[in-house]
Amino acid sequence: MSIAQKVKSNHLSIDSVARSHAKFRLSNATSDLVSAVRRDELNPLDAAAVNSIRGLVMDYCDQHGGAHGGSAIGMAAIGVALWKYTMRYDPLDDQWIDRDRFVLSNGHTSIFLYIMLHLSGYPNMTHEQLMGYTHPTASNFTTQCHVHPEIEVPGIEITTGPLGQGISNAVGMAIASKTLLRHTIERAMNCLGVSIV
Repeated sequence: MSIAQKVKSNHLSIDSVARSHAKFRLSNATSDLVSAVRRDELNPLDAAAVNSIRGLVMDYCDQHGGAHGGSAIGMAAIGVALWKYTMRYDPLDDQWIDRDRFVLSNGHTSIFLYIMLHLSGYPNMTHEQLMGYTHPTASNFTTQCHVHPEIEVPGIEITTGPLGQGISNAVGMAIASKTLLRHTIERAMNCLGVSIV
């Protein structure tokens, strides 16, 4: 499946050009959005998205008597910048090998990740699942939205909890991704009989 086809399936209408320039650095659009947040000058659509995410965080955290909402509220603009302008992902193929991976080092802020997965179209992350956040067995309903993200849930890249754990996991994922890419290119060249001199 081409990147253009994958982009069409995303609910945040991600710009494929911004996504293709996002290797190892933030795209210009993302940098502009982050700067606009600092100056409180977001365009109306991005501002509405940021405020909607903040509202959802407050609602889902408050529904069962509270949770860790502060960090998630603060991360809303970064979420819009990453999921709308930068990250490459396919909600319908959460194992797509060339996807960008979001590692949430502060696992107690998992509601942010769950909301971003929900808004970007991951079919397993429904409103009903989010309603179970902080109360995993409310009304005899078992939720995927645990207080700390768990890798068994589609869209979650790694189980995190202790602060700082995500950094080492993200570095390991990046090294593994580069190694896989190198081996894949070498195998393809060997199959085609291509040599680089």
